[in-house]
Amino acid sequence: MATAKSLLLRKQYKKILIFTSIFFFVLGIIVHSTGDFLTYRLIRGLIYMSFLSLLYVFQGKKIHSLIFLFLFISGLSSFATIGYESNWLAIISMILFLLSSLVLINAVAPKVNFRKMNTLLTVIFVVMVLIDGYLLYEFVQMIRELTLSSTHYVFTLISAMSFVFLGFLAILYNYIYSSKASLVFVLFVFTFIFAEVFRAIAYYDIAFGIASIHIARGLLLLSMCLLVHYCLLGKKDVEKLNQKLF
Repeated sequence: MATAKSLLLRKQYKKILIFTSIFFFVLGIIVHSTGDFLTYRLIRGLIYMSFLSLLYVFQGKKIHSLIFLFLFISGLSSFATIGYESNWLAIISMILFLLSSLVLINAVAPKVNFRKMNTLLTVIFVVMVLIDGYLLYEFVQMIRELTLSSTHYVFTLISAMSFVFLGFLAILYNYIYSSKASLVFVLFVFTFIFAEVFRAIAYYDIAFGIASIHIARGLLLLSMCLLVHYCLLGKKDVEKLNQKLF
């Protein structure tokens, strides 16, 4: 009976993801409009845990261990931002955020082979990573004076660079396997990266006003939907992400 129910839920997973996303997006707008910013940050953590729970309901024991860990650590990082104005909580949040990116890097890195890249593609990727890395570095430099301490700044910078590297790996992963699943994964990675960029823009009130807040939350929800969708798509054994932590 439980198996039949799980199969039924899996068949309807797209509708469930859409409903969940709309619920959290509208809830976020309502909570933010009241000025309760701590609860708004709390909701971010609940989003991670909710999509983690949905993924477990859809997949059960087949859930990808590193994606499970990524969502769990990201949720903890988001909960820590409730006290982000505290230097130590901000540092803890950034350390957890960095760990979550390293978990994803560990999942993708073993599945890519740099020797499969031709010279032209290698040059294009290197230039792209250098440009993206420089832009992210300049962005982090721009908010340097707004960080709470040198330690907080260092972890912010390292986290930003780790996601540049993750973006590079995701593109290479899609280039090598060129499947529907690999395309969805690269879309997830870049949607997630842009969600984080807009979150920083919103928190430090750099541009776009209140719109940046809702754009960041909308992109986060979209990235979670893409990640769950990726996990449920059929994949060849060779393109399945690594599940070993060490």
